[in-house]
Amino acid sequence: MSGHDDFRRMRPGWSLLWAVAVLATAVWGTGLANPKEGTKTVWNWQGRYVRIVPQDASDAPPNDHPVKLTPKQIGVMLDELRVEVPRRKRFFSRDKTAQQDVLVFSDKELEILSDALSRALAKAGPREDVIFFTSGNYDLALGGTLKERAVNTGRVFFRNHRLNIIFGEVHGAFPQPRGAGALEAYPARPLIQGSRKKSAPHEWRLLPDPAVELHRDGARTRTDWVLIDPDTAMARYEQRQQLKEKAEPKKVVEETSRLATEQEALRRKVEELEQEVHEGKTAAQPAQGTRAAPAVPAAAAGAAAAGTGGAARQAPTRSEGELARQLRVLKGLHEQGLLSDEMYEKEVGKVLEKGL
Repeated sequence: MSGHDDFRRMRPGWSLLWAVAVLATAVWGTGLANPKEGTKTVWNWQGRYVRIVPQDASDAPPNDHPVKLTPKQIGVMLDELRVEVPRRKRFFSRDKTAQQDVLVFSDKELEILSDALSRALAKAGPREDVIFFTSGNYDLALGGTLKERAVNTGRVFFRNHRLNIIFGEVHGAFPQPRGAGALEAYPARPLIQGSRKKSAPHEWRLLPDPAVELHRDGARTRTDWVLIDPDTAMARYEQRQQLKEKAEPKKVVEETSRLATEQEALRRKVEELEQEVHEGKTAAQPAQGTRAAPAVPAAAAGAAAAGTGGAARQAPTRSEGELARQLRVLKGLHEQGLLSDEMYEKEVGKVLEKGL
């Protein structure tokens, strides 16, 4: 038997081994590609997820679950989170100070997590946490022209009237899919989830805020673990909304005043135009108390004009120069945007009708 025949014989076995190896790699890469027993998936899309899992420590105190937090409350709390990232992650940027302190979540992540975490925390039990894996596009350099795709992972639970989030990764490198043509973006490395037991190695640092407190583990402060007070976060949100509403009326008043001034100018222009048209029509009529000149038959008028070489013509009711001037005024108003197309055509029609 030739070597080629031996290979043909062995190929089915190799194909099976290859398939098993690929599947095992994919499962290992996700860390939770096949969720453990007791895990409940609340949201899943292309490998990203929000899941309910057992607590990561047997001696951890029970959580205050289930808890009802609206998507708006969770979105406001997550929007308070900021992180200080190492400068080397933003080495393309000229404005390195502005790139130091950045928001943790993108707008799309906030939209997803607000709803998914609200549903998950309402379903979780006292001995269950919620974990998440999301990704977003973040400004890299040149004022946001260049962006990078990055990963956020963490563990969430509610206890002592505080929302606890222990981050595993913040703006971490996005895991690329394994294998060509993969339908799901299986990570090329294990994802790091937050843990009560110890911090994952990290160079970033979550920043405290009036609504955000860093967890203290004895004498040590955990820069990967935050506690967010929902009441303080909502109060700060309402305060920002009030300031925004105070600023909005000022803009509305200024815009309304500008429009009123333009409308008043337009009204005066139209009144002046109508007055000029009225005065031109009145001048063409005979004065009160006088007899109108007798009508001249068309044939006689033509003969008189012919006898004088066309020099004596019947006087027009309005001056052609006045008609042209008023049309120019209308055209100027239209070009300045003070007359709409419809109003312009209407006024031109009036002038032409009265001038004929």
